[in-house]
Amino acid sequence: MKHDTHNLPAVRAAQDAVAKELPNVVTIDALELPINFTTNEGLNLDHGHFNTSTEITLGKWLANTYLSHFGHLL
Repeated sequence: MKHDTHNLPAVRAAQDAVAKELPNVVTIDALELPINFTTNEGLNLDHGHFNTSTEITLGKWLANTYLSHFGHLL
């Protein structure tokens, strides 16, 4: 499956702009997940969704990001 990324820089710039403008918005880079689009490692059999291992990694990233930015509120 070929991924169309030609709009990626514009999308990332918009996300960064929102995160800078709004104090409670934080972004993470899902492109750094352990996925290999050549071998489909990290993806389900449909090659379009994350497998369980990748979802767990993403969940840990989200939890750690939340705690590092908002944990003091708990």
